Amino acid sequence: MAVNPKGKKYYFHVFILLKKLEKKPEFWVLPSKVVFDYVEYIIKRWEQVKNRGDKKLVMKKFITYENKFTPPDWEKTIEKYYENLDILLGDKDE
Repeated sequence: MAVNPKGKKYYFHVFILLKKLEKKPEFWVLPSKVVFDYVEYIIKRWEQVKNRGDKKLVMKKFITYENKFTPPDWEKTIEKYYENLDILLGDKDE
């Protein structure tokens, strides 16, 4: 949680790509609202998939590229959160 200068609380999720610890990890700092919208969209898309049989939706990865389950323009949406620690300090209305 971060508190901006006006005293408003913001919650964030940090997703880290460790790369087998051979290179500097990459990370994304996302407001909880963005993560909520992402998960909600994926669930709705999964429910629309036909012929999925008994397969259950298992979300083990944070996807940083676009595919048939991610929201439109997903790569562009999360681009501003890539290695962005400043978001924790600023006045963000996300």
